[in-house]
Amino acid sequence: MASRRGPPLVDPVAFDTHTHVWSADTAAFPFGPYDDVPVPRSPYPVEHLVRDLGTAGVAAAAVIQPRVYGPDHGYLDEVLRRFPDRLVGVCLADPLRPPSVEELRTRFTPRAGYRGIRMVGLGRDRSWPLAGADVWRAAEGVDAVLSLLVEPHQLRAVLTMARRHPTVTVVIDHLGYCRPGTPRRFVDDMLALADVPEVYLKLSAFGALSGHTAPFQDLTGLVSELLRVFGADRLLWGSDLPHALSYGEYSSSLEAARHHLSGIPTSDRNKVLLANAARIYRR
Repeated sequence: MASRRGPPLVDPVAFDTHTHVWSADTAAFPFGPYDDVPVPRSPYPVEHLVRDLGTAGVAAAAVIQPRVYGPDHGYLDEVLRRFPDRLVGVCLADPLRPPSVEELRTRFTPRAGYRGIRMVGLGRDRSWPLAGADVWRAAEGVDAVLSLLVEPHQLRAVLTMARRHPTVTVVIDHLGYCRPGTPRRFVDDMLALADVPEVYLKLSAFGALSGHTAPFQDLTGLVSELLRVFGADRLLWGSDLPHALSYGEYSSSLEAARHHLSGIPTSDRNKVLLANAARIYRR
């Protein structure tokens, strides 16, 4: 039987803020895709995640409800029950059918293991974040981190909502989907989010955003801007497992982050890779 704690850690170096899992047992945990997201071609169960974390020396991870399960959090509930010392959960919320604070309170207990709520705005219009007001209020009610998967043209609306809800800790996934070639006005919208103290940016999904192989050198300028404007205290590292495996070994995702952070002090690198996530996800 696999250890509850997974492989032993040697000199833990990071907290991965962006991972997903899905079971091989599709009878017990059937897919019900949200927004017609494709069903995975192969399983990536929690045992694989815990193995990969241990191999890379990653201390803990946030596991984000994958869209292929839609609102059914059954597998993630089980995952968090099995590995409470290594994993925290981020549930999925549809702003068009928002959960109530009462619904969420059953998840956001220390025992249940959830620390965040995620909304996905891909493929929606620029005002989409404004439609999620009920989810922002729910995040306030249960003291949850609010993660947003948005496109660059939606970042200005995110700023509007963040200013209306300044006590909500907000995490923007995947650099706000800004990448080489993104129009400057949208990059400026992302940088403007630094004006709201509780907004964080996630350095994640480098392989999907970059036109290069690891260490994804064409993202260096953007990461440097984020470090200058947000500072090391408000950036987080995430791999986007298992999608990141399409772009190399898991360890290469961590090494790419280290590469982009090589010009800052060791103490600041530790904040981005480990300490900031441990603080906001209360580990």
